[in-house]
Amino acid sequence: MLTDPGLLFCDEPTTGLDSSSAHQMMTLLRASAAQGKTVICTIHQPNTELMAQFDNLGYNCPMMYNPTDYFIKVLSLTPGSESASRQAIKNVCDRFAVSDAAKELDMEIHFEFHLMNSENSTRSMAQDKHDTFKPPFFLTKLWWLIYRYLLIVIRDPRVQFVRIIQKLAIALTAGLCFMGTARLTQSGIQDVQGALFIIIAENTFSPMYSVLHMFPEEFPLLNRELKAGLYSAPIYYTARMVALLPGLLIEPTLFTLVVYWIAGLRGSLYAFSFTVFLAILVLNVAIACGSFFSCAFGSMPVAIAYLVPFDYALMMTSGIFIKLSSMPKYVSWIRHLSWLMYSNEAMSILQWDGVQNI
Repeated sequence: MLTDPGLLFCDEPTTGLDSSSAHQMMTLLRASAAQGKTVICTIHQPNTELMAQFDNLGYNCPMMYNPTDYFIKVLSLTPGSESASRQAIKNVCDRFAVSDAAKELDMEIHFEFHLMNSENSTRSMAQDKHDTFKPPFFLTKLWWLIYRYLLIVIRDPRVQFVRIIQKLAIALTAGLCFMGTARLTQSGIQDVQGALFIIIAENTFSPMYSVLHMFPEEFPLLNRELKAGLYSAPIYYTARMVALLPGLLIEPTLFTLVVYWIAGLRGSLYAFSFTVFLAILVLNVAIACGSFFSCAFGSMPVAIAYLVPFDYALMMTSGIFIKLSSMPKYVSWIRHLSWLMYSNEAMSILQWDGVQNI
């Protein structure tokens, strides 16, 4: 309308306006049409039944007139007679100020102020009580955090089911490759050590990388709750690991069980039980290592970039691919950081202890 167009399309120009403003808008559009311009518009009017809920309105509404439109018109400025409109509005306001309705309204306002002051006093007392509030004990915080993260795990059982199926499929494939070859003889040394390496590697690398995304996703919530003093970082980490504990026990046990018996490793209960125990320890250490890199770098791509060479260093100095005694001294110390070396040595002892025919 500012550019004075010859053709004007308006889609509900009165939407959101009161009836008086809507009337002024339509008057303006009609004036444009009277100047020979084409005006096409749709109209949307406010509800006309609202004012019927009042018992005493002070002005008698004409017959066949919308009460809402009438009283808005009375209290609005009329274009061309602004001074008279202001005086009429002032008279209405002055008469209302000395009416019984105004006195009742003043009483309600004073009552609301009284309630507001009472609420402020109550809040002040609550704040004083809050200042003496004792936070929950360590075990209470730990319990509710464990409950929260267990709910997160349980909410999507399909993920846990797929992970278990994946473990069983990999274990079955690996076990079939070593089926009937892992004998405690001279010819079976490489096969036995290879089966042990599969158990160690599967419980190290896959779990380690699977937790890299966990902490960066939770950092915003964690930082907010730590700043609020809801709990401490050790409580959070303990609860997070305890919530993962069922998977940390079930997955290595199933994998080791399948590979161990299909490959035909040492058939004593003692050797099998301790092999499963060592596999559980290996997986838990791997999870802890992955969690460390996840927290240290805060970004999964950066954590992977640093974790890959770290893994290679641990694997190459574990004694699986090279004799520990033949390693150069300037790198041999790295093997003491490798849980792969300790687990490989322990599992090898379980398999070869007492074997005299080699």
